[in-house]
Amino acid sequence: MPGLTPGSMKFAAAGTELAGAVVVPIIAGIGYDRWQDTLPWGLLIGVGLGLILGTASLIKTIQKARIEANRSHPPHPPHPTLPEPSRDDRDDPREP
Repeated sequence: MPGLTPGSMKFAAAGTELAGAVVVPIIAGIGYDRWQDTLPWGLLIGVGLGLILGTASLIKTIQKARIEANRSHPPHPPHPTLPEPSRDDRDDPREP
């Protein structure tokens, strides 16, 4: 498909996973309410469970992205420090 890159596919997969983690428990809660006639308790539990699972899914996705970013872009080595100039190397305005 034109315009799709591996990076955009990862974001699409993460969005689908997040939506599924939120929507599936809500639908299950609505189904439970209809089956047991317990409206709105199944829906409320489904919303709460969906939010928890969606947040956990998002955190997992972010952690994976950070690990991959660190692998592909290793941290820069520290800058070398320059040695302190000796007393003879310093410019002293008092000297002629």
